[in-house]
This record gives sequence, C-alpha cells and structure tokens, in this order.
Amino acid sequence: MDLAKRAVPLVVSAVLLAFLASRVDANAVFELLTPRVALVLVPALLAYAAATLALEAWSIVALVEEPPAGFRALSAARIKCASYLLGIVHFALGAGALVLLVSRQTRLSLPEATGRVLLITLVDLLVIFAIVTLGGSLVPELTPVMRLWLLACAAAGIAGLALLRARFSIGPFEWVRNLPVVRELHLVPNGVLLRLLALRCLFVTCFVGVCWAAFAAFQVAAPPALIVVGMLVVAFIAGLPIAVAGLGTSQLAVMTIFAAYASPETLLAKSLTLSTGLLVVRGLMGLCFARELTREAWRERGSATA
Repeated sequence: MDLAKRAVPLVVSAVLLAFLASRVDANAVFELLTPRVALVLVPALLAYAAATLALEAWSIVALVEEPPAGFRALSAARIKCASYLLGIVHFALGAGALVLLVSRQTRLSLPEATGRVLLITLVDLLVIFAIVTLGGSLVPELTPVMRLWLLACAAAGIAGLALLRARFSIGPFEWVRNLPVVRELHLVPNGVLLRLLALRCLFVTCFVGVCWAAFAAFQVAAPPALIVVGMLVVAFIAGLPIAVAGLGTSQLAVMTIFAAYASPETLLAKSLTLSTGLLVVRGLMGLCFARELTREAWRERGSATA
C-alpha cells in the first residue's frame, strides 16, 4: 500500500505529460528551444536560485530566537539546500528533511522545528492567495467561481492564523492550539511574524520574476496581471503532492490559463523548460550539500545502536 501511494505522483506526472505530448507537435516544441531562450532564462534561473536561497535562510534564522553559536544564515542555507533533493521527489519528504536538520542544528525539539517550517509554508500560501485574490479582478480568465474559491481560501487561512495567535480562549477548539506543532504558530512574536511576511513576499516576487523571464524568453505576450496571477495559481497547483515536482499538473495549468496568448507547443515548451530548469538548479544545489543529510543519517544510526 505504501509503495502504491508513493507511485501515484509518478503515474500522474507520466500520464499527464503523455496526454499533453499527444496534443502537440513534438518537433515544433523542440524547435522552440533556441539559444535565445538559454541566454534569457539561464541567468534568470541562477539569479532566482541565489536570491530565494538567501531568503529561505533568513526566514529560518528569523524563526530561531536563540540560535546556538555558529548557526547563521550560511548554516541555514546549507540545510535548506540539503533538503532540495528530497523535496524534488515529494514536498513532504523535503519538509521532513528540513525539519530534522533545523532541529539538529538549532537544538529545537522536533515539534518546535516542525512548527517553524510549517509557519513558513503557511505564510507563503497566504501571500499567494492574497495576491491572487486582489489581482483576480484584473484577470478576466479567472471565472467568478474561481475567484470565490480563492477568496474563501485566503479568508480561511487568515482567519485560522488569527485564531491560532489570538490571546483569548477559543473554547472547545483550544486543544488544537495546544498541540505541540501548532503551539509554535501561536508563540512566534508579532515582530518576527512581520519580518517573515516581508521575506516571503520577496520570495514570491522572485518566483514571479523568473516566470516573467520565461515568458520573455519564449516571446509570449500575455497581460502582466495574468502572468502574475496565473503563474501563482500554477505554483499552487504544482505544489499539490499529486505529481512529481508538479510535472504534468503545472504544464496542464499553464496551457489552460494562457491558451489565448500562445500556441500549445509554445506554452508546453515554456512550462517544461522552466520546470526542468528549476529542478536541475535545485537538484545540483541539493547534491552539493547532500552530505548534510548523510551526516544526520549516520548520527541517527549511531544513536540507535548506542
């Protein structure tokens, strides 16, 4: 059963990519991969990787109130890089690896480290939903039903976070706030939360920037508001743990949202190139720091046999 569950994302990605490939001219897709695309997109990918890694590191450091000696932004960047390889396979695996490494290097308990990693993800989602909800009125491609769902998700997330951080009792649901993991969301100081919010806004801005570069590389003249809102919707869909690194699901979303502004071949080439580029860059970064995970695995083995 576990093996079947792990195989589902791989099957979903393979089926969707095969379906999309059957609907386009494969030769036309490859012909779009010109040197110009590389000249525009490669520098953008490298800049995105460097900027977002710095933002990730600062986000982690911001949530460690009393870091041990030697734990700085560079240390946080190393452990974030180490989690990239597993994150490519499955978001939960990457998050779990990051939790373990943060716990080991900061002496936080596993629930405390989990709460902090979860808070970063929650703030990312809130920023995405807020931007998409506010910008949705400028994008006719989003139907009223889609806008309503996005607004409901954003409102639910904001209300949930507000309740978790409220100083008053929430009655019969107080036990939720007292769970070891959730309690960390309740205890983070407001100043730290605002700093984290600013960092994650910059993180999302960097993502929009690299997506913009991909549109420019393939000369897709979509409206600016649609690029911002549409690609954030794509990012949310790609983050769902139903496909390997969003492969297949993100391409389908791009080809659906931007269908009026480019041919299916162009949109598929753009989406696959961007997704593959991000995977390659993150994968190489993960390989460079894979020994961080290896060291922790040996430490776990040593603890178990002691």
